[in-house]
Order: sequence, then structure tokens, then C-alpha cells
Amino acid sequence: MELAWVLSSAYELSRSQLTEAFEALLRTKELVVEHGATVWKGLRLLQRSGGDFADCLIACSAEAAGCAKTMTLDRGAAKNGGMTLVS
Repeated sequence: MELAWVLSSAYELSRSQLTEAFEALLRTKELVVEHGATVWKGLRLLQRSGGDFADCLIACSAEAAGCAKTMTLDRGAAKNGGMTLVS
């Protein structure tokens, strides 16, 4: 999530450029990404939803951990990140 923030904030990568960068890293044989399958799912959710990468990754990580749903107070995360808004 920190890398996504740096790439989008400091280097002003677009959503598609950010996705391409992460896909390249995930495909690099010399790197081992912890929970790589979950990161892939987060990227796919990001592409479908138009949400924030951090929100998408949090939702996918929670799902991988066995959570039925991820609750949030953030309307954007609920709308685009695969989470459920606390009402």
C-alpha cells in the first residue's frame, strides 16, 4: 500500500500505470511478494471498481483471512473498495 501511495502521489502514476507497475513486480521471478494472490485480487478489484488500491487490498486481505465482510466508515471504500459501510 505504501508503494502504491508513493507511485501515485510522488510520481503521479495513473490508475492504469499503477496497475501495470504492480503486475510487473508480481511477475518478476526475482521478487517474492507475500500473499501475492491476494495482491492480484486487489489489483483486479481496483480495475473493476475504480476505488483506492489500499481499500481494495484491505478488503481482499480480509476476505483471504476468512472475513465474510469488511466494515468501514469510509463511504468511498464502501462504494468502490468492496467494503460494507457502517450505518
